[in-house]
Amino acid sequence: MSTWLFFGMGIVSLVSIMVYVAFMFFLPEWVGITGKVAKKAIESHVEPSKDV
Repeated sequence: MSTWLFFGMGIVSLVSIMVYVAFMFFLPEWVGITGKVAKKAIESHVEPSKDV
């Protein structure tokens, strides 16, 4: 196979990983990570327990 094909595959892989890491850092909810926004939403829906 051509050297350029392997080089292109490597570049595409590296760019894909970098984009995914950027999403993990800036928009964690988009990649299935519970971020600050989701944690606040979960906490706002939790009812206080009634211990009798």
